[in-house]
Amino acid sequence: SGATPDFVAGLLLGAAQAASRIGAKQRVEMVWTGPSSALVPSRRTEQVLLGIISGAKSRLFLTTCVASHADHVFVALDEASKRGVDVSVLLEEKPGPMSENVVAHFRAHLPLATLYYWDRADHYGAGKVHAKATVADGQVCLVTSANLTGYAMEKNMEIGVLVSGGDMPTKLLSHLDSLISTRVLRELRSDFAD
Repeated sequence: SGATPDFVAGLLLGAAQAASRIGAKQRVEMVWTGPSSALVPSRRTEQVLLGIISGAKSRLFLTTCVASHADHVFVALDEASKRGVDVSVLLEEKPGPMSENVVAHFRAHLPLATLYYWDRADHYGAGKVHAKATVADGQVCLVTSANLTGYAMEKNMEIGVLVSGGDMPTKLLSHLDSLISTRVLRELRSDFAD
């Protein structure tokens, strides 16, 4: 090709530096709950979730299908709210008789949090909020199979990905915000009215 060794070395060095900068901007880790392996290090779901919550400075958004018996998580979320973090939670609960217990639980444990539900269009009528994610300040996000339950935090086999930095946390938060602004997600008021 006629390229000199110095030219090829320069290309490789430039590519290595670019890859290093990208890696420094975004870090991805495996999150795991369940039987551990001595061969592959990982952090437990509850440990990671509590770290995200305690590190949140201004904004925290969680999505979950089910929530119960995750006392440490609820305490941490309440503490975040009390220190001024804007806590939002998307629940798999539409206003109605079946949702009152879950909503009442959230209201009792997270009185300062803003709760949302999915106002399903006809196409999605039978759909569920199956997404389980947490994003803090648009800087870090956890995408996981784990709901906010005691079993998911301690007994189930759950897997997730923790993304720190890069544009993924910002994109996730922007997506959730856009679903609110377009009224796909609606605030779940205490009287179930929207």
